[in-house]
Amino acid sequence: MKLLRITAEDFKKKYDNPSRIVYNSVEFCELNTRKIDEIVYLDIKGTECSLGIIFGRKGNTLFSPFSAPFGGFVAQGKAGAANVAEALSLVAEFAHENEWNAEIILPPPFYTSLSDITTFAAAEASFSLAAPDINYHIDLRNTDFDDNLTRAGRKNLNAAFRNGFTFEKATFSDPLPAATAFDIIRINREEHGYPLRMSFDDVLATSDFVDIEFFLVRHGKEAVASAMVYNISSEIAQVIYWGDIASHRSLRPMNFLAHELAKHYRNQGYNVLDIGPASTDGKPNVGLCSFKESVGCIPTLKHTLLLNGK
Repeated sequence: MKLLRITAEDFKKKYDNPSRIVYNSVEFCELNTRKIDEIVYLDIKGTECSLGIIFGRKGNTLFSPFSAPFGGFVAQGKAGAANVAEALSLVAEFAHENEWNAEIILPPPFYTSLSDITTFAAAEASFSLAAPDINYHIDLRNTDFDDNLTRAGRKNLNAAFRNGFTFEKATFSDPLPAATAFDIIRINREEHGYPLRMSFDDVLATSDFVDIEFFLVRHGKEAVASAMVYNISSEIAQVIYWGDIASHRSLRPMNFLAHELAKHYRNQGYNVLDIGPASTDGKPNVGLCSFKESVGCIPTLKHTLLLNGK
């Protein structure tokens, strides 16, 4: 295989397709180019397949992704373990030649088999593995996904049903409900001390390239919980942010929200609802793990590869 640094236009021509994950699209990365010094598009060409990867360089470190939950390789053709191992070794050589470090955050394995193969090839290519994060998703192909609720989750969902919540989708054609949903998320993250890395203006700009949906849970007329979801591929929807307001937390609006989101995306023909991680830098948020497990989520590991380029 041979590694080439190519233009954004050439990367788009070769690797853009209807089934690709939006984070690996040229449009998404170019939208966020202000956050790094430059974007590096790499094409690793082989006789049987080709592998591409997008890095953002900041200082002496390459990041994939540089403004998304995960990055990693995309493939043209059938890529096996030997192909991925060779491609990752070529990326390491490229980084060493430039005296750059590298960090690659891989998607959970239900997105692509390339994740497990890349993790397997890491040591051979001189990459080390950071402590993995834990990620949660709901398998929507199982029409009885409520069967995965824990006893506490079922009790809380039944309580939420009795509390008379309603669920609605907020569209950008009427910006007030979408802004209301985002404001609930902002308040929730402030209450919990979590960072919010996007403004509502950032969301509007991203919506030019990503199919973004907002949802509201109301108690009477009052909005008490919300979610922001990216439809990031033809089969997977991903909850980017969600949350509730403290005054109604005891009524269990989040249990209701999780149930209604799963039902909505199953009815839309999606296979997976990615609820996201419940850890940071390998350290689990035990309470968040317990909640996601209670609403029927399945845990998988999300790996990060590190390279010292000197």
